[in-house]
Amino acid sequence: MWLVSPRLVSPRKRGGNHHDALFWSVCHCREGTLAPSGRAWGRVDWSTKHWQVHDADLRLAYRGECERTNTMIRVLIVDDHAVVRSGLRRFLAGCEDLALVGEAESGAEAIRLAQSLCPDVVLMDLRMPGIDGVTATRELRAKCPTVRVIILTSFAEDGMVQSALQAGAMGYLLKNVTSTELANAIRAAFAGRITLSNEATAVLVRSITQPAAPVCELTARERDVLALMVEGLSNQGIADRLYLSLGTVKFHSGNIYAKLGVENRVAAVSMAIQLGLV
Repeated sequence: MWLVSPRLVSPRKRGGNHHDALFWSVCHCREGTLAPSGRAWGRVDWSTKHWQVHDADLRLAYRGECERTNTMIRVLIVDDHAVVRSGLRRFLAGCEDLALVGEAESGAEAIRLAQSLCPDVVLMDLRMPGIDGVTATRELRAKCPTVRVIILTSFAEDGMVQSALQAGAMGYLLKNVTSTELANAIRAAFAGRITLSNEATAVLVRSITQPAAPVCELTARERDVLALMVEGLSNQGIADRLYLSLGTVKFHSGNIYAKLGVENRVAAVSMAIQLGLV
């Protein structure tokens, strides 16, 4: 429970009862400024003359203050797990300068809510039913270019990190992040700065320091032969399919091996798939 000093007026002046006081303005619990009240955020303890605000509803008071002063960072949560959204909701309620404006449990819902709620920062999960986090980030950035996206996930595979950053994410954090680190990352994203977890940073370092993939300039016929290799055809099967002699197929195969920097068919097929040549 949070104690917030209300702006109390005797119910007699309203001609009402104690319940009327529930709808009078309450003070912002952190800064002591008055936040407009459109509904009851708790109850008045008349013995102490304090307004008791439930943790789960504290975010409503913050949002009211945000809309009044425009000084808080508006955050949209996107995650398909209710328990994660609940934890993030409570985390945001404890931050003076962060206001929860909405929650989404899918990428499609995130895109829709971002356009209507205009958040400053979106906390985006990666693996969700339907539209995944990377696709949602790309579409959201295209439709709402001022919105900053922070990926908050349990996974740090190389492809995921690179795809998320290429889609326009301003941060990549794992869900074991501390509340202080997450709050600072949200503030950094709002200011236009990128924040990466140690795991995501390691992925980027590897992508820079690992040997560059060979540049393959295969001829159209060599690509035809390589595609049939990937299908599992033998040299004779490739010859029959392309109406070539067996010797010609072997000649093309030798050129393919040399250009890919491999020594056999299995390695050539693996490299072709890895480089997306077929």
